[in-house]
Amino acid sequence: MFRFWESVILPVFKAVQPGTIVEIGASFGQNTTKILAYCRENEAHLHSIDPSPRFSPEELSREYGDIFIFHDRLSLEALEGIDNMDAVLIDGDHNWYTVYNELKTIENQSRKNDNELPVVFFHDIGWPYGRRDLYYDPGHIPEEHRKPYRQKGLHPDSPDLLEQGGLSPHLCNAVSEGGAGNGVLTAVEDFMEESGQALELIQLPVLFGFGLLYPAKLSAANRDFAEIVKRLSLSEEIAALMEVAERARIDTILNRNKMAERAAELQREVEACRAGQAELEEQLNHKDRTIKELCSERERLKKKNSELNDLLENHYVLVDRLATNIYALFESRRWKMGDAAGRIMRTALGGNREFSAPAEILELLGRLSRSSEEPENRGR
Repeated sequence: MFRFWESVILPVFKAVQPGTIVEIGASFGQNTTKILAYCRENEAHLHSIDPSPRFSPEELSREYGDIFIFHDRLSLEALEGIDNMDAVLIDGDHNWYTVYNELKTIENQSRKNDNELPVVFFHDIGWPYGRRDLYYDPGHIPEEHRKPYRQKGLHPDSPDLLEQGGLSPHLCNAVSEGGAGNGVLTAVEDFMEESGQALELIQLPVLFGFGLLYPAKLSAANRDFAEIVKRLSLSEEIAALMEVAERARIDTILNRNKMAERAAELQREVEACRAGQAELEEQLNHKDRTIKELCSERERLKKKNSELNDLLENHYVLVDRLATNIYALFESRRWKMGDAAGRIMRTALGGNREFSAPAEILELLGRLSRSSEEPENRGR
């Protein structure tokens, strides 16, 4: 609502000079600080109502003192304790039940003091919540006044919720648009019809719809206010042109949201690709490590094989030397004399005449050597 401050709200304040101002729905406090600046300059005070403000009420209280009265309660509870309201800004829970009963409470409080209805400013009386309920907390709405709702998006060309995309898909939106007891503008119209006062409503079809509700006699009693009403009253042609501009703005928001959703989807795909790339790199690194380990193992085996070959070569050299020495022994005169004596002894004793030590030894050396050749047939 703060976007209407300079063009509508402040001029109306200057015309009607409200002493007690009520703000329903403060959100981030953009409008709150503007109202408080006005109150300080004009000896007025502000009742701000919001159960979940997105700013620090304590800081504003320290800065503005008694000018600022904050109510951290639901509007239907807080309004019953506020008297002599001169101007009310309604931008809280955007549904029929809440807005209708806010207006009824404001009217009842005014009648208790024999006052007319104060000037009331509304936001979101156009699309999407002029004819569709929004519930910030569905539990606060009596079941008989709560429409079926879903957390799905909105589109001006669809009376039903979208399955994907659209405006405000994170909010609890009524499933269907239109019908009795549905939406902010419907609540305002129902209140006007039932009220015993003659009331007028000015609608500006921009920025989701802005409304100004006031007693009809106020225009006759206040010339400055009457001039503002005249300026704000739109011809059919201007109203139609503003609706076209508003639709173009909404389409821009929807396209921006769609692009943001696509960008988020692409970001998720990029992150998935990066994760896949990281996994592949890890696999490649693992393979590289495996290859390096295999190469290292191959070098180790080559080294061991070389050492084994060296050992075998030394073994064969030793066997060859042993065979040469044994062969020389067998050819020596001492061996032959000893062998002959041994044969005679075995014969005399009746032993095995076929036993031959050289044959046994040479057979063993053959098994130890590189080939099955007998030592005497190998080159020496």
